[in-house]
Amino acid sequence: MTRKIFFVACCVLSPVIMGACGSINLGRHMDRVMNAKYLNNSFETKPIDLAAAGQCPGTRVLNVVNTETKKGETIIYDAMGQKFFIIPYEFNQYVVKYMEEKLRESKLTVDETTGKEIDVSIEKIKVELSAGGFAFWAWAELKISLAEINYTQIYFGNEGSGAANNAVAYAVHFAVQHFLEDPVVQKYFQCRN
Repeated sequence: MTRKIFFVACCVLSPVIMGACGSINLGRHMDRVMNAKYLNNSFETKPIDLAAAGQCPGTRVLNVVNTETKKGETIIYDAMGQKFFIIPYEFNQYVVKYMEEKLRESKLTVDETTGKEIDVSIEKIKVELSAGGFAFWAWAELKISLAEINYTQIYFGNEGSGAANNAVAYAVHFAVQHFLEDPVVQKYFQCRN
């Protein structure tokens, strides 16, 4: 009986212990978490109907562009023998895809060939262990520009979770939500400026 308990404990704890050391690319785990429906439900975020007051007629057609240039590993967490990193250009592809999903959910049209350009890059992504040590806390700063009106802002989001990739996705969700709630951005989308 003791032998079985030892065997089960080894099977369960070995992957945890082995996973605690080394480097993990958090960008590879984002597609499962960065989903508008899932994140909206998680944080009770109500989609914004940006087409309702559009005067274009309707709204502008938009094209979200990945303008991130960094293609090397960027460490976003390094503590207790564990490192999390992202490759900013690749990670930003998930951000762009998520933004497109949020724009469509806001009843806006996204078209890479004819849309007005929205440039997106990563200003900063950082992960820390929470004070109690049982969860991760993430910060995301996204640099988003509306090229046509020369409007650039840094949008910030932060949130915690038991899993680092979830915390990062949650932080990105809030940064994108702040972008969509920006009155200048809304006026631009609706041709009211």
